[in-house]
Amino acid sequence: MAALTENALIEYRKTGRVAIPVKGGVEIFKGAHVNVRAGYAVPAADTAGDEYAGFAEEPADNTDGSDGDMTVLVNTTDELLCTGVGFAQTDVGQDVFIEDDATVALAAGVTNLVKVGQITEFKSTTEVWVDQRRARLFVVAQEVADPAAATSTNNTAATAVPGALTSTDGTAAAAVPGALTSTDGTAAAAAADLAALAAEAEKIGDDVRDVHAAMLLAQAETEKIGDDVRAIHAADLLAQAEAEKIGDDVRALRTTLAAVVTALKAQGVLIDP
Repeated sequence: MAALTENALIEYRKTGRVAIPVKGGVEIFKGAHVNVRAGYAVPAADTAGDEYAGFAEEPADNTDGSDGDMTVLVNTTDELLCTGVGFAQTDVGQDVFIEDDATVALAAGVTNLVKVGQITEFKSTTEVWVDQRRARLFVVAQEVADPAAATSTNNTAATAVPGALTSTDGTAAAAVPGALTSTDGTAAAAAADLAALAAEAEKIGDDVRDVHAAMLLAQAETEKIGDDVRAIHAADLLAQAEAEKIGDDVRALRTTLAAVVTALKAQGVLIDP
């Protein structure tokens, strides 16, 4: 394809919801956590090699079908209220992982670390709010930092992330440091660099959320001020109406007084000086 020489129309779609082909022989219930396994949606489970996709916004029964015979609509970005056991207020900021398609757990409660996201709010010992967007960065970091966890043909980082690992000899040691500018040219240092980058990205995310919360607070305060201004305006209109009513009363009084004066003059009671 050649570079553009004039304006062009680009197809795009909003993120947050995606239709994923369903694995044959499985049924996904509405509200279930969903994993992706070899490119197909399955009910979430603590299974090695799976990646968390989101939660199902609709049911999909492909029990009698083959791979990809139908799709399931998956929400990939909204915060969700997750169910588990043993949660505490001190778990806010901790990662949670898939136990099954209805349950999440802290790292100590699972085996394969299929990450759902990060706890943003503690509700009870059995319910926590989770930001599932935090799962995406973890997957990328895990693939580079932990080659054994990467999904590839030979279980190496070089084949697991071929697009990201461009090197002269096709090895992770050569490719990762070049991409991440590690301090000593080793895969271990490169992974450490990526882990530091991931931590910084999470910190930036926290800052963005703080700014967003402040903006919402400012918006609420602005709306409150707007309500006060509207109340003052309403009071002003009421006072104006009252003043007009008083004016009408004064004018009526003047008319009555003039009529009385005229009557008194006619009777000779009141004489003009």
